[in-house]
Amino acid sequence: MGADIVAVNHPYSEYGYFTSLEKNAAPGGWDDGFDLIEIGPVLDNKDEQARNRDTLHHTWRLWNSGDEAYLTAGSDVHDVWSKVSGRVRTYVHVEGDFSIEKFVHALKAGHAFVSQGPLVYPSIAFGSRLAHESGDPLELEFTVQAVAGLKAVRLIERGSEV
Repeated sequence: MGADIVAVNHPYSEYGYFTSLEKNAAPGGWDDGFDLIEIGPVLDNKDEQARNRDTLHHTWRLWNSGDEAYLTAGSDVHDVWSKVSGRVRTYVHVEGDFSIEKFVHALKAGHAFVSQGPLVYPSIAFGSRLAHESGDPLELEFTVQAVAGLKAVRLIERGSEV
């Protein structure tokens, strides 16, 4: 019995997989046998903000080299009395009627996004591959909604803001 989907949880915690790789402390070294990379709940925690920044930069490097690993998130609450449950979430677009199999397939295909609030509706599903010639114009459309409004929207291309 094997896992249908594998996530790298807490990738830049002191014991995280990516931290361990950078310290040459991961048993067996690099293994690309994962599908998802976890983003944690940030709140006002500067350490968590730094870990998430490192996680995003690592993920962008993977994407830039053609690797397919997508983001996932969860509040990681182990205390039922915690007030932070639901602070960061993964939204998954499942085609047709819901099933666990379709949910896992959509996650593995990147048809999902991570958010701490805003909802993002792309005109082209996240995880889609586009045939596009370098230098030709490309138009992407997104509808973004947020209960408290948005201060900014940033578009990242190859690890840099455009």
